[in-house]
Parts: sequence; C-alpha cells; structure tokens
Amino acid sequence: MKLFKTIPDTYGLTSSEKHENLCYLGAVAQLWYLYHKVGIEDDEQECIDKAIHCVEQIAMAKWKLRNTCSTCSQKSNVPLERQLVCSDCKVSCYCGIDHQRESWMKNEVQGTRLGHKVFCPVLKAYRIWMEAEKNGDEERKAKMERRFKKECIAFLAYGLGLKDKCF
Repeated sequence: MKLFKTIPDTYGLTSSEKHENLCYLGAVAQLWYLYHKVGIEDDEQECIDKAIHCVEQIAMAKWKLRNTCSTCSQKSNVPLERQLVCSDCKVSCYCGIDHQRESWMKNEVQGTRLGHKVFCPVLKAYRIWMEAEKNGDEERKAKMERRFKKECIAFLAYGLGLKDKCF
C-alpha cells in the first residue's frame, strides 16, 4: 500500500503555506512511523526513513526560523542577547514568557499537538548536527546524525502514544 510517493519540500512557500506544509509533514511523519510499527508496508526501513525525513524537514524549518517566535511566528524585535530562547535546544525563540509557556506542552509541532517539551531533544540534536557539519567535524557530524535519528524515533513514538507499546 503506497500512499505517499514523495515528501513535500518547504522551500519557496509563503509562511501560510509553510505552516500548512509543516502540519502535513507532522501528520505524514506519524503515519509513516505507524506503518513501520504495524508492518503495513513491505519495506519497514523505508517507512522509518521517510518518517525521519519528515521530522527533519520540520526541524530544518524551525532551525531556519530560530529568530522568530515559535508560538506566533513574529520576527523578534528584541536584541538577540535579551530574547527568550530555550536553554536546552537553543533553537526555539519566544517573544514573551506567555508564548514560551503556551508552547511548552502543546502545539510546538503543528499537526501533532505536541509541545516543545517533547520536540526539544530533536531540535537540540539537529542544532548540534548542523554545527558539526558547519565546523567540518565529520566524526561528530556522523555521531550527531545518528543521535538525531534516534531522537526522531523517540519523538514519533511519544506522539502516537506508542512509547512503551509492543506490536
């Protein structure tokens, strides 16, 4: 059963289209992960790879928009040293404490109804992976790519409520 042949790209889209695309990617990532868990597709590894790719697209979009509020998507007018930035992942930025609190438990990743609390480890691994790539540290880059994939799988399992379930 092949439902999705390609995964959409977020480049060149308006902010409204990107929001819709990220919602779609979140839902598709969970669907591919579910296919992997229940063995619907013939190639389970391909399913998990596609799910991770969708989460990577979401993380990439968050990385590129790291100077905008993660809740309302407004560009921050506050100087960089005074912005509210997650102290763990150092990617999610907020224009106020209310938006930071709102994002903590719900709707950080559109389409999944999951908060930053769950997605933070994914963003942290992605940030460190991108920094290693930028610095040309191939060993660290490979290590962080593996960690990123592991965090993606944990995020998807948590999002579907499958963290401790066996099939």
